[in-house]
Amino acid sequence: TTDSSKKDFSSQEWIKQNGDCPNCLYITQTIEHFALKCSLSKVIWETTYRALINTDGDTISRTLEDITSATNIVNTQKRKTVIWLHITAIYEI
Repeated sequence: TTDSSKKDFSSQEWIKQNGDCPNCLYITQTIEHFALKCSLSKVIWETTYRALINTDGDTISRTLEDITSATNIVNTQKRKTVIWLHITAIYEI
């Protein structure tokens, strides 16, 4: 018989109820976690930035400000392109 009092932690229903990240068990899905700290997010950011030709000083987004204004990009002319890239990366996440 099945013990109905035990939670199935792989269940999407359980994740919806408690607000945890579906990729990081027991970690609350905050905007910062979703955009920057989730293991899946990190892979997507690394893949995204490999597609750029980085100049000295450019870094992967590490803050929400980096994502919204591309402050992590040294070349100011490249920032609009990077912001578009950030929007695409967030969509993929």
